[in-house]
Amino acid sequence: MLNNNRLYAVSYLIWMNYAVQMKSIIPVGILFLLFLCRCQDKSNSANNATDSIDIVQTDTLRLDDPIRRGELTQVIETIFEKEWPQHKLEIEKTIIINNHTFYVLFELQNGVCAANYVMTFADNKYLEHEILEKACDLDFAGPSYEYRILKESNDERFVVYNYYETVADKSVLNEDGVSFKKGHNFENVKINTDTTIFNIKVLTNGSIRRDTIK
Repeated sequence: MLNNNRLYAVSYLIWMNYAVQMKSIIPVGILFLLFLCRCQDKSNSANNATDSIDIVQTDTLRLDDPIRRGELTQVIETIFEKEWPQHKLEIEKTIIINNHTFYVLFELQNGVCAANYVMTFADNKYLEHEILEKACDLDFAGPSYEYRILKESNDERFVVYNYYETVADKSVLNEDGVSFKKGHNFENVKINTDTTIFNIKVLTNGSIRRDTIK
């Protein structure tokens, strides 16, 4: 197949041969210039069409596309099949970072625990995920409780508070250190709370950066 330069050269020779035979170079030269302009316009139109296709392909990341939603659901179910064997999944939304990268916000719950995640993809392949919020029903018989709350967020940054509560006076626990002595439980003893603040950011390449603020 001829490229544009060779095509122009061949066309030029044809026009010049015709001009010599007809002994009229100027009118034919004008026609040839118009021909070149028309070819260039077609080339530009083809490039614009390609750009439009890229935009349309990116737009298929919308959750109202049942095929895309089904693919995302399958990926999430596969990754969490052991950690969450029985659960309800709700995909909240997708955020497009660029033509190659996007992330998904979704919630998993099983009647005891509920958690919100961010999961990133690059070139339609799963990269990684992070917990943004998590809470479980409190077991008053246990000596500790941990939960996570999302305090601030925008399209690429999340500020997460992680709380870890433990029994302040270990003398209320049995020798195993994980169960309370009779008459004590997590609700009626003094508790210490350790708070850690994370700044979670989704980068343009789809990786997740985790910075500890406090």
